[in-house]
Amino acid sequence: MPPPRTTTFDHDLASLVEAFRENNPAVFYTLLMSSSVLATVSQTDNMWNRIGEEGEVQSVVYLHFLKNWDRIRTLALAGGGQVAGYLVETIRNALRDYDLGTAEGRLGALDAAARFIARIKDDGLRKVYAYNLDRWLGLNDQELVLARVGQYMRRGQSRPGRRAPRPAEPGAGQAGHGPGPGDASHAPDQPNAPDEPPYDLGDPVVQVEREALKLAIQRPALCGPAFDAIDRVAFTAPRHAAVMDLVTACGGTGGAGNAQEWAALLRQAAPDDRTRSFVTQLAVEPLRVPRADGEPDARYADAVLARVEELAVSRSIATVKSRLQRLNPVDGQAAYNRTFGDLVALEQRRKALLEKAAGAL
Repeated sequence: MPPPRTTTFDHDLASLVEAFRENNPAVFYTLLMSSSVLATVSQTDNMWNRIGEEGEVQSVVYLHFLKNWDRIRTLALAGGGQVAGYLVETIRNALRDYDLGTAEGRLGALDAAARFIARIKDDGLRKVYAYNLDRWLGLNDQELVLARVGQYMRRGQSRPGRRAPRPAEPGAGQAGHGPGPGDASHAPDQPNAPDEPPYDLGDPVVQVEREALKLAIQRPALCGPAFDAIDRVAFTAPRHAAVMDLVTACGGTGGAGNAQEWAALLRQAAPDDRTRSFVTQLAVEPLRVPRADGEPDARYADAVLARVEELAVSRSIATVKSRLQRLNPVDGQAAYNRTFGDLVALEQRRKALLEKAAGAL
């Protein structure tokens, strides 16, 4: 429980209402994060302990107002003198609706808020919001937040028309030589589903996850049980996770037989046309093997799979570090020591995976 504030609840709430009426979200958020309102509402409704920590309470409220600022403000002001009560109830709703205790929850919240931030026209203000979002989500990765915002900006600029496909470079997409980091001209990719985050083929995380799936479909014998042991959450793109689920449902790469028959089985078992089309695309797309003959070997497959796991562990490390920063090593020594132990174990795991992945990537 946070220490008592010197300011009063009524005074802080009045300041919030004034900033709300003036349509000044920057002042509103600054006041909200440092006021007694957030602490009082959270404690009164016994939500502080339910969510877990002060930083998480601040995060979920920040995100709720950030996403819904225009709508909340319109409804609140329409209530006349009930603006203060409406704001308090909105805080309560925010605390009930969000769960940032998992990596999936934070990434989902990131995408939800990034859509809003992408609509801000002023570059400086947009960056301030992005940096604040990173801090309150506990991601500790401003570049990731800015990249997500940038993806939604580009997505918005490309509407209503669609961009024409980029002409292929001479020699691009030749067998055995996959696309480079920024080259997706080898094949047109599927459009995003309505609720799917932007799928950026230039994103290094997308590239390595995609490469792992191509190996699992085209060369299951090289992947074996190692691919099956990867946790589903390691695949951050929804379409990647869907293929991982499909591979698991079909018995995994550890039990796959002939590569052609395996790919045909995956296509046949695909739950929908979208997943089936994506599997077909991955089955024919060249692998990005850094060898003259373009043929992958066990060492390359091990390195790719280790890289996928290492990225997932790195995300877990960021989560644990954020949690550790919010713990008091004096008042909560047991929880602090336990969390620190988790961090040490994750760091050791990450080091081992980096050494393994360094073989070919």
